[in-house]
Amino acid sequence: MFRGTSPIDQIIRILNIMGTPDASDIKGSQQGIDFMKRLKIYHTVDLAMKFPHASDNAIDLLKQMLAFNHEKRISAKEALKHPYFAEIYDPSHYVEGPKFDFSFESRITDTASIKRECYNTILEFRANLHPSCEHLEPLEPVAGEDWSVMSTLTKCWAGVLSYIK
Repeated sequence: MFRGTSPIDQIIRILNIMGTPDASDIKGSQQGIDFMKRLKIYHTVDLAMKFPHASDNAIDLLKQMLAFNHEKRISAKEALKHPYFAEIYDPSHYVEGPKFDFSFESRITDTASIKRECYNTILEFRANLHPSCEHLEPLEPVAGEDWSVMSTLTKCWAGVLSYIK
């Protein structure tokens, strides 16, 4: 629906349909906020006119899914309970997975730390995925790290990928 040729083209395509968001709904970096403030005002297109064969429930769900502010956007769990899915949603089939832990982001400061986090994430799943990774130990930050261990990481990944296939 909003496939752009670049990030800027994509945001313009979104604004052409959804309209300019309220200033309080524009979140992110100061550079991004300033960019949005410099754009012309876009008016909202009536989604019922754009999708004339869609039901009122479909239009309502689409509006909630396309909320510009991610904090106001409907979650997947809430979307499943939306009246649009009333005929097919069965709460007994719903399984909620564990919350994703984003704490690793605070440990990423440079290229070496990204590599280390990738490596350690693979190790975290090694026992369940492939026995070739069992002997490997997590890596801790070391000044002037030598990433010759990456060849071992590559072998581990190959084992993981062969297991998944």
